[in-house]
Amino acid sequence: MGEYRLESINDTQCYMDKSLTVSRTSPNPGSYTIVIALETYNGKEYTMSDHVAFAGKAQICAEAKFVGSIGYTCKEEEEVTLRADRISHNFGGGTGSLKMVLWACSSPLRTAPGLGLK
Repeated sequence: MGEYRLESINDTQCYMDKSLTVSRTSPNPGSYTIVIALETYNGKEYTMSDHVAFAGKAQICAEAKFVGSIGYTCKEEEEVTLRADRISHNFGGGTGSLKMVLWACSSPLRTAPGLGLK
């Protein structure tokens, strides 16, 4: 539905009070599980580091993670604001560049979105 690219961070850095407004693509009418994902670039592709499904939260791996409140607000017809109190990385080395991604999934999220509108 929407995404925003962030710069990479190392083990002594974090993003605080992130609120991002980006263009939005709306899914077809229907019922969706809404998910905000934190993805890390590994040199070839983005892989999911953490995500929040708005029926609950599940951490997938410990590379980078959401801390505190995470949310989204649909604004006007074509914008969505993604929010995170904090994005941190507490392990050695740095991450690749990060991005927050909002998904609309046709069924509840079990691991990674895989299917759905990004």
